[in-house]
Amino acid sequence: MNTKFSSTMPTFDFLNDYLNNILESHKIFLTAKQKAEYLPPLRAQLEQRLGAAFIPLLSKEGHALFGQMLEKTETTEEEWKKFWHEQLPDFEAQTESLLDAFAIEVAEVLAAPKNAMS
Repeated sequence: MNTKFSSTMPTFDFLNDYLNNILESHKIFLTAKQKAEYLPPLRAQLEQRLGAAFIPLLSKEGHALFGQMLEKTETTEEEWKKFWHEQLPDFEAQTESLLDAFAIEVAEVLAAPKNAMS
């Protein structure tokens, strides 16, 4: 297993803001402690969905560059943004579509009766 994979993956701050906005739109306001506990798993799932959607769309050269970026010890958020925008011309629209779908799923879970979740 490539241990560098998790250490060099980008951290996109906008995802934290996005998740907070979803919760606030449903009148769910978390304490700092609750955010520290609940947001990382939500964020991880969102990041996995974005990666699962975008990685297959890369060209052969894009896959090679993606691998090179993962192997670097330090890859900045700006480098990742540049990479995705260069590799996927409609990156913004695709990201927005995936984020919208994720928000709908989160809203459905939040709207579910509490006894149905146990």
